Amino acid sequence: MNKRVLFAFALAIMSTTSWAQCPNHVEHLEGTATVNGVDVTVTSEGFVDWNSGYCAGTTPYFIGYNYNSFLSGNGSYTFSFSPAVTAVTLNFSGISDQNGNYEEVRLWVNGQHYAIPEPGTDNMCDDMAILTLQGNIAGCDECATSGWLGTHIEGPISSITVEDTVYLGTPNGAIFSLFICDPSGVGIAEEKLMENGFFSPNPFSSVTRFVTEATIPEFTMYIFSLDGRILKEMKVSKYENVILSSEGLSSGIYFYQFVSEEKIIASGKLIAK
Repeated sequence: MNKRVLFAFALAIMSTTSWAQCPNHVEHLEGTATVNGVDVTVTSEGFVDWNSGYCAGTTPYFIGYNYNSFLSGNGSYTFSFSPAVTAVTLNFSGISDQNGNYEEVRLWVNGQHYAIPEPGTDNMCDDMAILTLQGNIAGCDECATSGWLGTHIEGPISSITVEDTVYLGTPNGAIFSLFICDPSGVGIAEEKLMENGFFSPNPFSSVTRFVTEATIPEFTMYIFSLDGRILKEMKVSKYENVILSSEGLSSGIYFYQFVSEEKIIASGKLIAK
């Protein structure tokens, strides 16, 4: 399975229909915290802030605006998950299209633009936002604030970026919340034969080996950057030792996934020194 096929597979099984909201609220603004057994690393770029009071279902992330400077501009939060999660739910509020001020919210899943297939439901705070032809979220015409609840995306998801892009004027930014479901693969234990395995040494400087007592099936190993880009992929034959070289990897944090027959059978975090 090559990179394009993997991304196509991941995106093909993502949908916003017929799903309840994921239960686990991500609330930290930076760094790494554990949420329902998943290490969630949060980073941000550009104009960002936090929301504590407006539209309770959409706390705490604010993009496209900063309270301290009172300035608008492009801004984003990126969430990286280890292990990958099965699904996320996003709720939105505060998106504006009024008096010549126009912005859009775009999503990036595993490093690829994610076109939202359909609008969510009323958030009880704003007018209903608009779904653009490109699958982004925009404010309704001449609406001070717009939004919706319940954009549900199926995984596996290693990373997601929520970005506010300012196209005209100085809009007031967008607000959102993020909820995650269980780590990828929960509920298909028979396919998680290598879940208890681990790389050793980790952190590693030159070579690391995957240690497991399980029988190793045929699979493809993917190494992801924090923003979800695939940096390495390697096919592994049945019973073969799994050895990873640091060649081409700078010092930092990475994620790995083992994919067999389009199912993730192991995933986790790697640290290169």
